[in-house]
Amino acid sequence: MTTGTTSERLRRRIQAALGIALLTPGCVEKDTEDGGGVSTDPQSPGCSQEVQQTVCVPAPGGSGVSGVSGATSTDASGSSSDGGSTSSEGTGQSTSESTGGSTGDSTSSGGLMPRTSGAVDGAGGDQCTGVGIPSVGFCVYEVSEPVEIDGECCFTFQGYQECCEGRPFLVDEQLRTAPVVGREDWCSALQPDIESLDARARAHLAEAWSDDARMEHASIASFSRFVLHLLALGAPPALLAEAQRALADEIEHARVCFALASAYAGHRVGPGPLDVAGAMSGPVTLADAAVAALREGCIGETLAAYQAEVAARGAEDPAVRAALEAIAEDEARHAALAWRFVAWAIERGGAPVRQAVAEALERHGELGPADPRPAPIDAVTWRAHGRLAPREAAEVMARGMHEVVLPCGRALLGSAASSARIGLGPSPGWV
Repeated sequence: MTTGTTSERLRRRIQAALGIALLTPGCVEKDTEDGGGVSTDPQSPGCSQEVQQTVCVPAPGGSGVSGVSGATSTDASGSSSDGGSTSSEGTGQSTSESTGGSTGDSTSSGGLMPRTSGAVDGAGGDQCTGVGIPSVGFCVYEVSEPVEIDGECCFTFQGYQECCEGRPFLVDEQLRTAPVVGREDWCSALQPDIESLDARARAHLAEAWSDDARMEHASIASFSRFVLHLLALGAPPALLAEAQRALADEIEHARVCFALASAYAGHRVGPGPLDVAGAMSGPVTLADAAVAALREGCIGETLAAYQAEVAARGAEDPAVRAALEAIAEDEARHAALAWRFVAWAIERGGAPVRQAVAEALERHGELGPADPRPAPIDAVTWRAHGRLAPREAAEVMARGMHEVVLPCGRALLGSAASSARIGLGPSPGWV
């Protein structure tokens, strides 16, 4: 992929996979460039509903019982709902139990430092010095300093229910990821140049790459479930072969991201156990499988490919740049696979499946609030090591959604794409 903007190349790739003609969306300003400047679209996205959650773990030598309190979710319109058990429709529960839980293990976050000052009223953090940051089951962009409350060390997390990096693993509308723990066997041989980085920069980079590693690891589970869906639906062997290849790619992506996180953190980290309970409950239908593929693949993988390529272009560290280029290429192929499957499902299931996909595209194609935060460290250093500042990432996601996902989705729904056109051949009439 060497010509055109990133979004145009990715859109053409999906177009080729589907065999349909896509026009450049008229709402996109042509002077919006990838990787720099400000998006001309009036909206910028968050990854999904914003959520704030407080998690408490026992203080060293204390007897407190860890738990969750004060979970708040905010939708794109700015309305909020409080209470530790549920959030508004589309995200489900936001307790640590439903998302995989907080561990309280000092290795769960790889020993990474919190990014912001305290957001919980309490008695200061002296007794909580050195306490590991617990894991939560959503994408975190801010973590408060710990404060001591009734013998417990409490952290406030802010983030989004669904992440933009990689193919998300969703169970009952909840994102599932594994905690990050100390282990030796999940790291590739990748080694970035960290000699010029101070401790603060390394800690932030380790945290960011750990977040990506957790998402790539969760993508393995997502593709595993996708393979089972394909088998249950009698899908063509071409789709099964591509899905198995994609699953293997995600294992390598996770190893690469854990290697980068480990290098920046100064010690080896990897994934802990992943909660997969309920991941395959009930019968598999064409409509359900198509909607899942739309969310996790057509949206998740397409945006992941787009973001990885933009990040790769700004990365100056050779190891990081090579890793991002490989991930971007793989994720683009995974996205094309998801679009091909959705086209096949619509062809097999007809109007009911098409309607389910259309409703899901409308529901999950909405953009959340803009994120104005700068990079947590020097912007040049952050970019050189393959990271996008929150504001820049939001702009990239907006362009990816408007220039690739939505045009591809609308063209697919408006086309008469057949299995022969997308290269899958005939399939049994009973599917």
